[in-house]
Amino acid sequence: MTAARVGLGFLKAGSGAVVLPKHVTTYSNIDVSAEPHDGDPAPSGTSILRGPLEA
Repeated sequence: MTAARVGLGFLKAGSGAVVLPKHVTTYSNIDVSAEPHDGDPAPSGTSILRGPLEA
């Protein structure tokens, strides 16, 4: 079973912030990945940050 993925946009190099939509807070984990800006929503498999999502 594959977990649902929600794209939240792109961050600029260095640092950034993203506001999580209310429905995303029902997820238990977060995985920030390095994705090319190529229109392909498939995950790259390169995680930058991964861990539990706590309210």
